[in-house]
Amino acid sequence: MFRVVFFVLVLGIGQHAAAAKAGVALQAFLDGASSVAAQFEQNLFDDAGKLIETSTGFMVLRRPDQFRWHYAQPFEQQIIADGEKIWIYDPDLQQVSVKPMGRTIGGSPAILLSSDRRITELFEVRDLDPAKGLDWVELIPRETDSAFTALRVGMRDGVLAAMTLADTFGQRTELSFHDVRRNQALPEDTFDFVPPPGADVLEEQWSPPQ
Repeated sequence: MFRVVFFVLVLGIGQHAAAAKAGVALQAFLDGASSVAAQFEQNLFDDAGKLIETSTGFMVLRRPDQFRWHYAQPFEQQIIADGEKIWIYDPDLQQVSVKPMGRTIGGSPAILLSSDRRITELFEVRDLDPAKGLDWVELIPRETDSAFTALRVGMRDGVLAAMTLADTFGQRTELSFHDVRRNQALPEDTFDFVPPPGADVLEEQWSPPQ
């Protein structure tokens, strides 16, 4: 499983109203964004709450279904989604893994940020109390095979500011976003990826269920 797996069943009228209130700022942010770019810091904690690794880098996405997630420190890794496949490039290993998007990102944070589907189609939504100066929304993936059991998104003044993810291994990932920019013009080749000469390319084949 690569480091980031970029990126509502509503019962009853009362729950529907709560979900709508909880997701309004996040949905408005996404609805108003054809593209998003940001710097990030990521902290990974084990199941005992111990910090395992701190990473930094940048991400850029264009809706629908395209993103580039670039870890710069402490180890470089690039994750690029071109709309059909996800390319995972590890320069130190000179290795490229290729996965079909349909199998890779369902129910994940990547599909939340890059998909043009409504949040309530993909997640159960629950409003949380404000904390650390942010308004928080908890999203539970509807897909049972998601790599994450829960995702919390923090908004500041209507802008994406943080994400916290709990995975099926008990680990927790905390992301903070800085210098968030929406609707910038992006070069056409932003989400293209060509494996470097000499790199080993491992491609996973998959056919959707009939």
